Amino acid sequence: MDLSDLRFKIERLYEAVATTVELDLSKFPPILGVAGNWVSVRQDFNRALNQAQLNNAAFQVVRAIADLKDHLRSAARRLKLDLEDVERTIDGSLPPQLMIDLANFDKHSQHDKVGAQRSKRSPRLINVRGAIQISTRAGDLGPGGIMGIQLTPQGAKPFGTGKAAVIITGEIVDESGNQILELSFAQTTAVAAWESLFPRLRIPVRGD
Repeated sequence: MDLSDLRFKIERLYEAVATTVELDLSKFPPILGVAGNWVSVRQDFNRALNQAQLNNAAFQVVRAIADLKDHLRSAARRLKLDLEDVERTIDGSLPPQLMIDLANFDKHSQHDKVGAQRSKRSPRLINVRGAIQISTRAGDLGPGGIMGIQLTPQGAKPFGTGKAAVIITGEIVDESGNQILELSFAQTTAVAAWESLFPRLRIPVRGD
């Protein structure tokens, strides 16, 4: 059965995520300042984007994640699989719930009533910005291993086994302003939740 439309939608999702990640730290040169006997070093990780552009990049990923729900349901229907697998995946993981509610809020400028929301949190996205992130796979550090970021006159430099990237992130908060999740983590986890469905649809998971 032809699932090329779903495959292309998934490829668009991965490309949307890729636009929010920059691995080349040399694109973010340090900004030096001199005041008397003091020299300061700072870096701007916003990629020269204004606030509207940062939010557009963040919501491109939010919408790509949320929009995949209907495509997955359509593919499951054509393959005569259980459509409730899609709903159970959403119900079993807060990040895709938040992506769906955020996308709905961005489209309609208001949330559904709490009972109709997937997350029941009335989430909003605030403080969208560029940030440096360092990460490693579980077990890579080993006994006594370390990783981190060192501030140098050439800018931030990772050390140890961690890998560094500049990402676009922010805070997902509830209606009272309490933080629910960090945006980049929520997006990564939501994508992983969708990927758990791909093998049943004979769709390869990126990186496999």
